[in-house]
Amino acid sequence: MDNQAEIDLIEAFLKKTLTENGLIGHFNGRSRNGETIFVSQSGLHVIIFFRTALSVNFVERTMREMATKLSQGGHLMFVATRISQQLIDSQNVKGVHFFSPDGFSRIRLPGFTYIVHPPVTKVAIRMGNAGSAFVGKASIIPRLFFKEPERIWLQGELAEEANLTRAYISIVIRRMVAAGYIRQEGKGYRLQSPEQMLDDWVAVYRFDRYVKRQEFAMSFQHLREGMDKLTRLFSEKSMQFAMMGPCGAYLRCPYMEPSVVTTYVSELVEDLPGLYPVERDGNVVLYLPANKGFFVGTNKIEGIPVVSALQLYLDLKKMPGRSGDQADYLRENLLNWSE
Repeated sequence: MDNQAEIDLIEAFLKKTLTENGLIGHFNGRSRNGETIFVSQSGLHVIIFFRTALSVNFVERTMREMATKLSQGGHLMFVATRISQQLIDSQNVKGVHFFSPDGFSRIRLPGFTYIVHPPVTKVAIRMGNAGSAFVGKASIIPRLFFKEPERIWLQGELAEEANLTRAYISIVIRRMVAAGYIRQEGKGYRLQSPEQMLDDWVAVYRFDRYVKRQEFAMSFQHLREGMDKLTRLFSEKSMQFAMMGPCGAYLRCPYMEPSVVTTYVSELVEDLPGLYPVERDGNVVLYLPANKGFFVGTNKIEGIPVVSALQLYLDLKKMPGRSGDQADYLRENLLNWSE
C-alpha cells in the first residue's frame, strides 16, 4: 500500500469514528502537505495533519508554527496509522489532539472526547476490583465531587453519603488522585480537574446501562403540561423521580423543546391513571437507572425535579438521536470551569 492509499484509509477511519461518536461535520480538501480542515456543524474548526508515520520533531515543529492559533483557542489534530502513548503524553497541550486506528488516541474538543488509553497494567489490577470511578456504584463518588466542587471531602463523609465502605472509597479515591481529578488537602480531598474528569467520563459513559425502559402514552398538548401531569402522578405515589435527557435540559438550560417527556424513576410503574403502556412511539419514556447515583444533584426547577447538569450532559452525549448540540450548549453554560 502506497502512502497516499494509507492516508486515505486512516482519513476514512477518522471520519467514521467522529460520526459514530456524534461529531458531525465536513472535511475540506487535503493540501499537498497532508493538511485538511474539519468543520463541525457547530462551527468548530480543527486543522488536521495526516501522516503514515508521526515523529516528535514534526509534531513539535508544527506546534511552533501554529503557536499563535493555539494561543487563540485553535485546534490541531495529528493523525497517523500508529501513535504511541508516550508521544501523546509528551505533548499534553490544550488544543492539540491525536488519533490513530492502530495506536492510541486523545481528542478533547469542546463537547467531544475520544480517548484510547494504553492497556491496564498489573499494578492497576492489584489495586482492587473497584475498576473505573465512572462505572457502577463507584460513580456516585465523582458525582458528589461535581455536586459540591469547592467542598473538601473526608473519606468518612464520602462513605456515609454514598453508602459505601471506607475501604472501597479508599480504592476509588486513590484512582482519582492518580488520574489528577482530585487532590488531597489536609485530611480531605477536593476537586482539581473537573474539565479533564468530565471529558474522560463521557468518553467511557454508556447510556444503555439503565436497568429498564418503559414507554407510555399520555394526553398532553405541550411539554410543560406533560411534565406537570407526570409530576403530580409521581408525587401522589411518593416515588423518587427526576426529569432527564432533552426534557430535563429544557428546564435547566433551554435549547429546544422536545415532544417526549423523559425521566428517571426509582421503581417500575404500573397502573397509574392516565398512563397507557405502549411498545413504541410513546410520548412518555421512563428509565430505571442502575443505581441511585443518577439522582445525585437533583433539585427542583419550577416545582419539577430535574437531574444534575452533570447527569444531563452525560446522557445527552450518548442518548440515541441528535442531542449532541444540546449537550454542548448545556456544558458551555452550566459546566464550564475555565477562567
